[in-house]
Amino acid sequence: MIKKLVSYLVTDIFISSCATHKTVDIMQANDEVMTCNELKLAFEKADLNEDAAQR
Repeated sequence: MIKKLVSYLVTDIFISSCATHKTVDIMQANDEVMTCNELKLAFEKADLNEDAAQR
């Protein structure tokens, strides 16, 4: 009985430690100073890199 309880407790702690509510910021350090065209080029470059990574 105690082993089962400890097993459930450890499993619960392990599962809850893996879950997070933090989202990923998709920003570069210099995004605030980039022009509109520079931002568009950065998005296109990111899309190309994503496509290449999926191949």
